[in-house]
Amino acid sequence: MLRCGFPIAEIAADGSSVITKHTRDGGMVTVDTVTAQLVYEIQGPRYLNPDATVHLDTVQLSQVGTDRVAIAPVTGSPPPGTAKVAVFAQIGWQISQMLFCTSPNVAEKVALLRDQLRVGFHHDGGAQPIRNPWPRIDYWPALLPAELVPNTAVLPDGTRIEAPMSSCWATPEELAQGRSPEPPRPPRPGAGCRSARSPTPAPETSAVTPTSVSGPPIPGTGSGCDPR
Repeated sequence: MLRCGFPIAEIAADGSSVITKHTRDGGMVTVDTVTAQLVYEIQGPRYLNPDATVHLDTVQLSQVGTDRVAIAPVTGSPPPGTAKVAVFAQIGWQISQMLFCTSPNVAEKVALLRDQLRVGFHHDGGAQPIRNPWPRIDYWPALLPAELVPNTAVLPDGTRIEAPMSSCWATPEELAQGRSPEPPRPPRPGAGCRSARSPTPAPETSAVTPTSVSGPPIPGTGSGCDPR
């Protein structure tokens, strides 16, 4: 665990893949660790990508070997008509870096972090040894029309291959992220207990109906687009 390896995706022609890592590196690839990465920073079951919208609720994971997790073919649909980009700018200077540990086993995690820092394993690629202040860079998300953001694959020999642009875009209905019903509110202390002095009934609560969230208008109608 002192030097964790980066994950590797072995992608097959049918779209399925196996997530693994180099045996020389630390860490582990399990159904749990892959699941944790899949649900990290998502806005819902529809994961928006430049070339397709992934239906995360169709993903199937299986452990097929040590540090090898198979991802079965996943259902997809047309991509959104906008692409999310990051705008970077310097906002000042910094001379400290923060790392966070969450329960359980906080003491063990702090000890591991301390050992990783001793061997030079940095959790943040922008962090520098604390000697002199360095520029602090922040970023802001933005949306651009998808046709303005080309996708280019760069091969090891330097060859550049332009990825084809989608022929159609998803409709707002196809991009809608469903919401789970809100859990019922716990009863307030003393609710339902009426005293002789205070005959006022407890306030009524209204039921919460699940709703859907639609994204911003996007170009195209999406009609005639087959799910990928």
